[in-house]
Amino acid sequence: MNTATNASEVNELERFVEAARDSVTDDMVSRLSGMTAESLDLLDRLTRSGIADALPVLAEMVNNGDLQRIAGLARVYTTAEDALTDDIVGRLANTAGEGLALLDKVNRAGLDRAVPVLAEMIDNGDLQRVAQLARLVTTAEDAVTDDIVGRLSETIGGGMTLLDQANRSRIGEALPMISKLVENGDLQRVVDMARVLGAAEDALTDDMIGRFAEVMGEAVSLVDRLNRSGVGRLVDVVEKLDSEGGLERIAEALPKMTEQLELLQDMSGCLNQAIDEMKEQPPAKGGLGGILKIMRDRENQEFLRFVMAFGRKMKDRCLNRK
Repeated sequence: MNTATNASEVNELERFVEAARDSVTDDMVSRLSGMTAESLDLLDRLTRSGIADALPVLAEMVNNGDLQRIAGLARVYTTAEDALTDDIVGRLANTAGEGLALLDKVNRAGLDRAVPVLAEMIDNGDLQRVAQLARLVTTAEDAVTDDIVGRLSETIGGGMTLLDQANRSRIGEALPMISKLVENGDLQRVVDMARVLGAAEDALTDDMIGRFAEVMGEAVSLVDRLNRSGVGRLVDVVEKLDSEGGLERIAEALPKMTEQLELLQDMSGCLNQAIDEMKEQPPAKGGLGGILKIMRDRENQEFLRFVMAFGRKMKDRCLNRK
């Protein structure tokens, strides 16, 4: 059975070789021969150059990705070579020359000694403040026009003139007193008073001044009349009452007197109303029947009782006085 299997395999191999011979043309044979020759030449070069010793290093570079990085760097270098035109090379050379000249100037000027100071200023933020101050000065220079310069000069001149006048008027001696007035608030009061007087002056018209003068004249005339009428004696009496306590007693009695006066006013009013009412009514007919008719009314009975009570009180007070 093994012999049959081997024979079958040999037959398949022969058929494969025959198929390969049928498919291989002269062109393919020549190309395979050329590739084989080139491969043998390349293999000979590699063997002579000793690249076999570098294969472990190349394998490690491939594993680490270093070979890919070298290839990328080579591409970048190639791209840079392609991008570097004559103009760019000239500009780079010019920039390098200017940089070397600037570096030479910095070395000659001794700016290396200023580097620590600049670093400290940067740490403290002073350099930023200096830059902002420079911007402010530049802005001020841009904003200062001829008109503004003229106005500033005029203001400074006026200020110097005012200062000279203040020195001549010896106002410096009044500064301590003014400071004391400011601390005590008296200066503010003086200012408020001045404002009040100014407002009064603005509000005083000719008509108001005339009326005010007329009122003052009448007040003076009234005082003169009071002096002539002996009001001084009345003042003396009031002072005497005050010293003896009479004013206090009068003040205590005033509420009662006021109530009594109000009662008298009410009585006077009721009396006047009763008189008017009696005038409108017809005259009484007289007789016992009229009296009985009057007494039937409840209000009349109430009034009669009130009059009788009032009469009894007046009788008792009058008898007690005797």
